[in-house]
This record gives sequence, structure tokens and C-alpha cells, in this order.
Amino acid sequence: MAFISARKSSSKMFFSQNGIVEEDAELINSLEQVKSSLAFAHQTFDITTDLTLLDSVSYEIMSLNKKYEYYLRRCKERGLMGSVGIT
Repeated sequence: MAFISARKSSSKMFFSQNGIVEEDAELINSLEQVKSSLAFAHQTFDITTDLTLLDSVSYEIMSLNKKYEYYLRRCKERGLMGSVGIT
């Protein structure tokens, strides 16, 4: 819990039952959603044969990768990596 008390924030912090700040929980949830969407996009790419759809899925994967990088960076900045099972 040391990482929570070391943070400075002008907004109010709300804690969930497991002690994670609500903002952190939303960040983790967003990261997991993007990770799931990325896995689905990769599955779609693997089974797609239409070239136009392949282009679309390729752009979707690139976009999701950027979102994943963003949320992962934010989690690292907030010290959430080991404490909640994010690797």
C-alpha cells in the first residue's frame, strides 16, 4: 500500500474493497479490456482471407497496440505492475 500514500492527487481517492484506488482500478480494467480486444483482433486476423478485411484488422491491431502501450505505461507510472498481477 505504500505506493498509494506516495501519490499526490488533487482529486478525491476512493478505495475499493481490496484497497485499490478507484482510478487505478479503472486503469487496470481499461488495460485488460484492450488486451482482450487485441487477442480477439489477432484471432480475426488469423482466420481472415479477404484482403480488404485484412487491411482493416491490421489497422485495428496497430491502434489497439498503441492503446495497450499507453495503458501499460500509465500502470507503470502509478506503480501498479507487480501489485495487481500486470506483467
